[in-house]
Amino acid sequence: MGQVELHGLQRIELGPSVLSRLDRALSLEWILTNGLGGYSSSTVIGVNTRKYHGLLVASFEPPSRRYVVLSKLDEEVRVDPEGSGEERTYSLGSNEFRGLFHPEGYKFMVGFSLDPYPTFRYEAGGVYVAKRVAMPYGKNMVVSSYWVLNTGGR
Repeated sequence: MGQVELHGLQRIELGPSVLSRLDRALSLEWILTNGLGGYSSSTVIGVNTRKYHGLLVASFEPPSRRYVVLSKLDEEVRVDPEGSGEERTYSLGSNEFRGLFHPEGYKFMVGFSLDPYPTFRYEAGGVYVAKRVAMPYGKNMVVSSYWVLNTGGR
């Protein structure tokens, strides 16, 4: 795990050696706060392992009465891996049900960083995709942004 000083904050960078170890990845968490008592939090592979994990946990009577408004998003990416015209769907989300994981999107993760926003990077069918989660200060709101880092001609 690499760490770089970023204006008083530590940049956290995790690669496949950490993310592929499920027990380790499930023990590492991130959190963003909005200044109203609300927050966004999960593990670095996006599996909500605690009842208070959620993309948008809003506080309607700060600093208490918190409610999970949006638990998570399970994304899918469609790619034509060989350029043959036949698309393949890759599920990037990950959920745990009684010790079993489905889908297993964590297997496509190639990176996670916190700088200061959590950013998840995936490789699916030769295409690299990134997702960033942000929480505007002073609002019960969460923003999830996505971008394709390369298309590999697909």
